[in-house]
Amino acid sequence: MVGDRTKRKVGFIAEEVNEIIPEVVIWEEGQIDGIDYAYMTAVLAKAVQELDEKINEVASGQQSILGAEFDLQNKNIINVRNILSASGNWSIDENGKLIVKEIETEKLTVKESAQIGSSEKPRGITLYDPTGDPYCVSVAVGGALASESGVCAMSSSPSPSSNSPSPPEPPPPDTTAPLITIIGDNPATISVGSTYVDPGAIVSDAGSPNIGYTTSVDGVVMAEVQIDTATSSVHTILYSATDQAGNMGTATKTVNVVDPD
Repeated sequence: MVGDRTKRKVGFIAEEVNEIIPEVVIWEEGQIDGIDYAYMTAVLAKAVQELDEKINEVASGQQSILGAEFDLQNKNIINVRNILSASGNWSIDENGKLIVKEIETEKLTVKESAQIGSSEKPRGITLYDPTGDPYCVSVAVGGALASESGVCAMSSSPSPSSNSPSPPEPPPPDTTAPLITIIGDNPATISVGSTYVDPGAIVSDAGSPNIGYTTSVDGVVMAEVQIDTATSSVHTILYSATDQAGNMGTATKTVNVVDPD
């Protein structure tokens, strides 16, 4: 018995602390009997230090998330490999290459060179005459410039030469959800009072390689899976992954916490 339990006291629930910091929990005859607050002081001091560091980061405007640096004061994002839109319509890679489907601007300045279209997908430029009529200017076979009344079509480029090859059809849209393969037993069975370590899952997607996944336990989103093993119970882990096209894949795992007695 630790302390006088006839007096009303304020403290932590030892069973809950045991799941997080078992080193500070006191056991008597195989049962949890209390918490050694002297040992917990060091843990709390460390937590306060880390919280103080995080507060200083927020105050200075510098944030680090998964290796990327966010300068909130100067509004800069540093050390980012790629930026992808949620719709998949635009992206910027680490070399400064911007890929978009459409740009609307009052002024466009090109300092070195500009490329419009490709040999596989020849394109034209829509120009307007002083009366406001549009003309599609394109390059025919041999390099001669040609114009045709009307705006340039998105699917093909007009050309006076009938020998110009037709551009290839665009690839079909990605409608396949990522495939999530769960690692380890499913369902998994562990004993009451033990610690559950989730082996995770593997995500594969042909259109969006190297995508990650999120997890939730019994409907609660968690960065790291944690299972309450204090009593016999059944828990459900949900793995979710979304590719660049917005397709979502899911997989579930059941964890049974059983009393070996």
